[in-house]
Amino acid sequence: DIEVLRGLPELSWRPADTDIPYGTRLSAQRHLNAVCLNRVEGVLTYSHPPHALLDCGQHTLTVHFLPARPQDFLPASLSRPLFVQRAVPCLLWDPPDPIAYPTPLGAQQLR
Repeated sequence: DIEVLRGLPELSWRPADTDIPYGTRLSAQRHLNAVCLNRVEGVLTYSHPPHALLDCGQHTLTVHFLPARPQDFLPASLSRPLFVQRAVPCLLWDPPDPIAYPTPLGAQQLR
């Protein structure tokens, strides 16, 4: 008898950012973009949903692959790191009206 083993799908991530600033939502085009290289039909599911907003710090994105023909192919998983950086605050204020020297700064200039 010949024993035929089930094939192992080969998963890969498309190029993507490994660091993102806080406030960036996960997207299928940039972050959740794994592919099955040997063209095995099946379903890819991710550890994080599209449009998820992650906290600052280190995260692991994982993709799970369930083949359409489980009798011929094994399921597979693949992970990669993603670091969420702190957001850079943006402070804006209108320039104050000019004052003459040596006038002390008041509430109008410090608003």
